[in-house]
Amino acid sequence: MPILYPYQRRWLDDKSRFKVGMFARQTGKTFTTTLEVAEDMVDAEVSGRRVRWVILSRGERQAREAMEEGVKLHLRAMNVGFEAFTDDFRLADNTTVRALEVVTKNGSRVTALPANPDTARGFSANVFLDEFAFHQDSRKIWAALFPVISRPGLKLRVVSTPNGKGNKFYELMTSPATAGWSKHTVDIYQAVAEGLPRNIKELKAGCGDDDTWAQEYELQWLDEASAWLSYDLINAVQHEQAGIPGAYAGGPCYVGVDIGRRRDLFVLVVLEQVGDVLWLRELIERKGATFAEQDALLDGVVLEETGLLPEAELTGDTVSPAAEMELDGVQQLDETTYYAPQDGGRITLTIAQPVADCETAFVVQGMQYTATSPLDAMSEEELSAISAHDRRSLQKQYAHFWRKDSVYLRLLSNIGEGRIEYNRPNSQYYCGRHDFVYNFGTSDEPLQQITIVLPFAGYYQFDRLAVECQKLDTVAVRAENLGAENLQNVTLGTNSLGGEITTTRSSVLVVQLPYSTGWSVTVDGTPAQVLRADTAFLGVALEPGSHTVAFTYKTPGLTAGAALSAAGVVLLAAIWAVPALRKKSKKRRK
Repeated sequence: MPILYPYQRRWLDDKSRFKVGMFARQTGKTFTTTLEVAEDMVDAEVSGRRVRWVILSRGERQAREAMEEGVKLHLRAMNVGFEAFTDDFRLADNTTVRALEVVTKNGSRVTALPANPDTARGFSANVFLDEFAFHQDSRKIWAALFPVISRPGLKLRVVSTPNGKGNKFYELMTSPATAGWSKHTVDIYQAVAEGLPRNIKELKAGCGDDDTWAQEYELQWLDEASAWLSYDLINAVQHEQAGIPGAYAGGPCYVGVDIGRRRDLFVLVVLEQVGDVLWLRELIERKGATFAEQDALLDGVVLEETGLLPEAELTGDTVSPAAEMELDGVQQLDETTYYAPQDGGRITLTIAQPVADCETAFVVQGMQYTATSPLDAMSEEELSAISAHDRRSLQKQYAHFWRKDSVYLRLLSNIGEGRIEYNRPNSQYYCGRHDFVYNFGTSDEPLQQITIVLPFAGYYQFDRLAVECQKLDTVAVRAENLGAENLQNVTLGTNSLGGEITTTRSSVLVVQLPYSTGWSVTVDGTPAQVLRADTAFLGVALEPGSHTVAFTYKTPGLTAGAALSAAGVVLLAAIWAVPALRKKSKKRRK
């Protein structure tokens, strides 16, 4: 056991589930935390258990140092046998990072790799965030990580030196939401007072920068004096639901796109107007995405997420019958999380009071998937019976599991079968969708039971699983109502279409004419935005009331073409005029 300073011992002995530590530079925070990881692995081996740790560092060099100068060093000092190997972790932008792995004889594992939203999402394990304030995209990493770490029994360790107020580490140390966490603060003065062999005067002189000294050694949060907007101001107005696609409230949405060329970053932002405030509803970033992928992401947001062109909904007379849940090869960990140790786990919903003669849909909301290693599904006896080579092969297979970009939920019922495809964030086809509806159609026979087959081992998260039924006897009435508000007194010209319409609610008028960039539209004489409805037709948004609508088509480039043609005629006339003038001049000379 290495000799620890009192502040290191306090950190090591603190067994709180969630703890965050702010330490000055060069005070041994990574060394101490990796010691806790190693001790946890040893305790697991003694008690016949297995533990899983993931170390997320600011870069590959730091991840290697945490493994070589931390975990491996401690395990060797404890005479614990282990195997070490490396693997490549492929990110969503198709780049790879090096993952370092250590596996003990009983199957406990620790993985160290650079922090990234993809790497944070790819594991279900205890997590050590090393120098978290310096991680790129710390907020996105946290958003991807916390749904996993919040599962019962998993521990979180966060250590860092301050790095301004614009990162998630600052919030973890100061936010009232983490008031119940265990928090440690050790500046350079306290560390030296408790035995750390450092000369403070020499350190400060060598630092050469008062701001750096104040932040990295005295642990002061520096003000962003030169910033146009301070982080305190930004944080003060940022709502906890900002950036959550599922929080759409049905208001007008505005989409901004920064197109990425070649390996540039593609950014798509969706803002929704709620009252007189624009809410950030969605932020999508992709590096190296093709133009086709960027178009697909934009179409997915416009057509599915903004609410400007909503899909048909089961509303009004919809019935949600209660259902009893039965699990086969699946464990329910909490209200929304299910764990499948093997491929093919099943969740069966039995309807308590089936509804006959209806249209039936199955609703999935808030779906997420996190793969697990095949080693996690093995018993201690099975694990001890396989060779190191086979264990390594399974670990390689694990890489394939957490790189899966799509998950297909198979649906089995007494009235039909179907499936739902969920594209994970690491998929090139990911468009932010986590909510799905599968329509089984109309049937005289009621849905009595539906089984969801989980294709792969791992953790599945569902905010809601439900059956929605709509009685058929109201369909005719609803269809009639749909046709009550349509375009009247229609006028059709060679390149135009118009008419009058009265609406009782905010809606979208859809005209069955092919969408083209050459169309323009006015509502009550005022230019309006032409919408692409159902991917192929013209549409325009209308407010409640009576309106006169006029669509007009003009071939793109026609005006410029006509101007060029006119210029060509003039030029041609001039060309013909010059010889004619020359002939007249010759006649006069004679």
